[in-house]
Amino acid sequence: MREGQQLQRSLGLADVAPFLFLFASAIRLYVEPSGPGALRIPGGRYTIGAAAVIGLLTTLSAIVLAVAKVVGMTVFMVVSGVVVYVIALRSGARRTHE
Repeated sequence: MREGQQLQRSLGLADVAPFLFLFASAIRLYVEPSGPGALRIPGGRYTIGAAAVIGLLTTLSAIVLAVAKVVGMTVFMVVSGVVVYVIALRSGARRTHE
């Protein structure tokens, strides 16, 4: 459980995830009729829809890039370790044959 929370903190998902709900709810709530005295955004449904979709896509791309950074660095470290290991094996094999 602790590792999952630590990964979430390092990715910043706890900071970004609420925005997914914010933008998704903006689309849903703006469709419903508002009460008397409520302020409406100029441009109407299309403006709020465009802003919410842009915000949703931006937030999703931030999450994907954060996960890709962590996964990419993990793959890089594992591959570089394997390369060093293989080079050391080949170097040791040459010395024993000489």
